[in-house]
Amino acid sequence: MRKILALLLVFATLASLTACGGGSLEETGTAEGTATAPVQNEKTEEDKTDYPTVPRDSFLAELNALPIANGAMTEDQLRQLCLDFFRLQLTLPWVPNQSFSFDYVPGEKDTCNEGTLYGGMPYVERTYNSLYAFLTLCDENGVLDIKGMGKDAYKYIGNQCSGGSFWGWSRVSNSINWTGTHEIVASRGAIPLGPYTYDLSIDNHLSEPTHDICARNGEQVMFQSYAALEKADGLAQYRNGGHVMMAVSTHPIYKNGKIDGNESYVIVQEQVGGRSEMNVEGAGKILAQKGREQKHTYSFLLSRGYLPFTIAEFHGRDPIDAGKVSFSHEGQATVDQLTSAKLEANYAISHLTFTFFDKDGNKTYEKSYYMRSDALAYSKVLNMADLGIVKSLFSKYITEGATARIDVQIGNGEFLCAWQGAITK
Repeated sequence: MRKILALLLVFATLASLTACGGGSLEETGTAEGTATAPVQNEKTEEDKTDYPTVPRDSFLAELNALPIANGAMTEDQLRQLCLDFFRLQLTLPWVPNQSFSFDYVPGEKDTCNEGTLYGGMPYVERTYNSLYAFLTLCDENGVLDIKGMGKDAYKYIGNQCSGGSFWGWSRVSNSINWTGTHEIVASRGAIPLGPYTYDLSIDNHLSEPTHDICARNGEQVMFQSYAALEKADGLAQYRNGGHVMMAVSTHPIYKNGKIDGNESYVIVQEQVGGRSEMNVEGAGKILAQKGREQKHTYSFLLSRGYLPFTIAEFHGRDPIDAGKVSFSHEGQATVDQLTSAKLEANYAISHLTFTFFDKDGNKTYEKSYYMRSDALAYSKVLNMADLGIVKSLFSKYITEGATARIDVQIGNGEFLCAWQGAITK
């Protein structure tokens, strides 16, 4: 099984070789060939991915190689960091140790088979997991322990379009709100991009769906707005439910002084349902999650009501903050005091981990808690009581001289200590 973690480069290569678009996915656009008409603007790029191609020894090595964002990084580096982290969510290799089925959307079944190699976190509409939380469920060989997760294993492993892209942007941004990525709400951190306009006071697109905004601005204005996209900018549509994607590159094609919507296109990364079966020499069959790279024409984007947006940190409108966590209790503590305290971070919280040590400093117990419920997902503030901690689990590890620590995984990739000290009954 150790070869599983070495397959990341294979997935990255496949992403650059796989044909874009087509298929039966609801959010997959038309896959026209690359236009040969002369290009009349400087923003057009080559038709290639922006994925890194540097080989890594393993998936974890590539994840650990991602930097923590800082104020000295260039805009391009910040954008690439968001793309890279989202790509890792869409390509990580894993194998379930037991077959299981689940509704990835209401009434639609997905099945994962024991011993089969999968690539990418599964799409599950009603779950909120991060890549960090997923990895705590895998062993060093990439084997996912389904048996240890109970009957509703899908609650622990999946993500959806807005959650997947949100964790990518969270490597850089603490100004973007998860619902802002889903509905492009300016008050929640999604900044409109390009010449199109709409009422920025709108806080719910049930009142004005994005399709109506596109229609009011007109075809060429929306095409010019798609042409303004840069890597790691976003695209969102909303009309009684919606979708969000992260741009990799944009390719406007001009004809007679206007943008041709049928030939112009955007390459995106997106968390979507469905998989592609691939046979890779030396690895055998891989079921790779769709969405690691898709091609959507401007005409398709307009027909679906997509609005382009960007985030403040790419433009120096919000600083790149180092990760911070705080805990409302200080010093020696009982379990009751810890589980009734309040934890705050300046980036979204993925999960936290309790660790207990004996008087000699040896680790005796460790347990992680994940922000998977609707009420907790993507929050920066956590009332510990909301985690539903079973206090009796800790009782036998509270011995004379014992200490404990609470560490927190946050969106920018830092794993920070929120509290440590003596633990008493």
